[in-house]
Amino acid sequence: MNRINIQFYNQTKYPVTVFLEFSTDEFVLKPDDKIRICCESKEEISMIESSMIDSEYVVVYVPFYCQATVYFNDDYVWSMAESFWS
Repeated sequence: MNRINIQFYNQTKYPVTVFLEFSTDEFVLKPDDKIRICCESKEEISMIESSMIDSEYVVVYVPFYCQATVYFNDDYVWSMAESFWS
């Protein structure tokens, strides 16, 4: 199984919204919140892309063949990205 972890930590004084695509999950990070996205796949994970828009939004593009498990402030959170594989 191939794995990759992505973590975002909101060091701003303002909320930041994280969108997880392909599943359209949306998470709002308040100041000092963090989100960890653990992706795994039987195939090689060649690239996970992300982009920031106007310092208020982060979009993470997870390949459709990956299962993504999300942890918000180190607590497990159910996400649609995981439900595709359940």
